[in-house]
Amino acid sequence: MIGIALFFVVFAVCCLSIFTIFAVLLLLMNGTPYAIPFAMTAPAFVAVGLILLLNRYFTRWDRILWFLGISAASLLITGFVPVQDFYKGNLPTAAEEADPLLYETSNPFAETVQLDSGSSLRLDGTLPKLDGAPAYFPMYAAFVRAVYPEGDYTKFSGDSTVLYEHPRYAYHRLITGERDIIFAPPPTEQQLKKAEQAGVALTCTPIVKEAFVFYVHHRNPVDSLSEAEIRSVYSG
Repeated sequence: MIGIALFFVVFAVCCLSIFTIFAVLLLLMNGTPYAIPFAMTAPAFVAVGLILLLNRYFTRWDRILWFLGISAASLLITGFVPVQDFYKGNLPTAAEEADPLLYETSNPFAETVQLDSGSSLRLDGTLPKLDGAPAYFPMYAAFVRAVYPEGDYTKFSGDSTVLYEHPRYAYHRLITGERDIIFAPPPTEQQLKKAEQAGVALTCTPIVKEAFVFYVHHRNPVDSLSEAEIRSVYSG
């Protein structure tokens, strides 16, 4: 009897070890290492429960309840964060930045806004090289589509006519002469200083004003916030 029990113990430990190694590798590859305790706890209690069952441990209700209680508490503690993260990860969200593939200048099915009639301005020959912040890309992609000759200008490489990147890089390329026009927020003091040191005079032309738009869940009981309340939320 002892030999059989020992065999099952060794077998369960081996299976548990293999499963744990596989789970750890899988979780690490998915970028969720905090779920490792849960991945280790679940098969561990299955293995322990199997061993206890084979050794006729669950002959009394109090032992069954104790085992189930400890198992449930352990799984709840180790699984709370992974389950919460899984729930949040599956909530429908709006993209923080524009997807450049949706606004390619050569894509006939692009979501780029188009004029009802042809543009009165058409450029040809040497075309201005554009750059800008991701949030503004749909706007100047529409400008390119309306004003530039038909073609693919959004290859998103360093020598492309139209680029799409962080404003700090756009300003750097503008100051160094790699870009002719950028669409970005107003330059910072540091960017103005870099331009002055490079002997470059920047001309800023306001074309849009930004605004905060707040989205809430449809079950959120708050139906209005004053400007002072919003400032209080963001100031802590």
